[in-house]
Amino acid sequence: MADLLRVGYNDPFYRFIAYTPRLKIKDFYKNAITLRVLDELDTSFAAIRNEYLTISKKKIFRNELRPLINLENERSSPPVAGMTHFAATDALTTLYNFILQWFLPQQCESLRMVAKIIPPRMRDIENNLLFKSASLEDAAGEIERFDEGFSPETEDGKSYLRLQRGALQDITQQRAFRNLMAQRERSAVEIIQRYLDDITVLHETFDVILGSKMEALQEELRRPAPQNRIGFDALQMKSVSGEGVLPKTLGDYLKALRIQYTSIIKIIKLELLVHQEESVTHSVQTIKAKG
Repeated sequence: MADLLRVGYNDPFYRFIAYTPRLKIKDFYKNAITLRVLDELDTSFAAIRNEYLTISKKKIFRNELRPLINLENERSSPPVAGMTHFAATDALTTLYNFILQWFLPQQCESLRMVAKIIPPRMRDIENNLLFKSASLEDAAGEIERFDEGFSPETEDGKSYLRLQRGALQDITQQRAFRNLMAQRERSAVEIIQRYLDDITVLHETFDVILGSKMEALQEELRRPAPQNRIGFDALQMKSVSGEGVLPKTLGDYLKALRIQYTSIIKIIKLELLVHQEESVTHSVQTIKAKG
């Protein structure tokens, strides 16, 4: 072989050196184990995520979650062929219970009180507290009206149930029912996202207030915390006073709210992500079935 190469290249000094492959055993086994672990994680990820959501909700909500009755009934009804049940129910229920159990009974008035101590030069912060709080006051009512759209006692609900029964019995009506469900899914996501944006703005506003260097504002934050702190002792949160201890000052109260809002935002975003994954998975399965 070396003589052939020398003749072919017209180079008497051409050298032929055979290189044996070098196996990186450590890297090989590391990559193989990583792939195996990822495969096992994929199979158990849904269960891990659901357990995380369950534990996180128990830390925030003192009472059982109040269900959206008509959406729960929709979830338990027979599915139309080629479709999944309404996927945004969990995120809507979490948002609904946050408003009912936390925001309306104790936080709304407290945030109005906080808005009054904001200096005039921080007008945007005051507006965020007032306008976003006012917006969240309407959230429970809007979610309840949306839920009534699946009720047999309302006109929208009757139309939905009539179309659902038709789709179960007649394949030609499935497309109309699928379009109706897609439209209601979009409406639900819009409701969730709009109020989630309000909660996020309030969370960011707490950061600005707590991080302010204005001495007058910091003096106001040293006031006693609002008295309507029902349930904060049930939260296993770490405040400046320690884990699970009631906030004593207004500043501590805002820090406690910030911790709670962080958890609520994470939970709802994760439930929305689950909703999107279920929609994509179902679409892929539908395409495969048709193919």
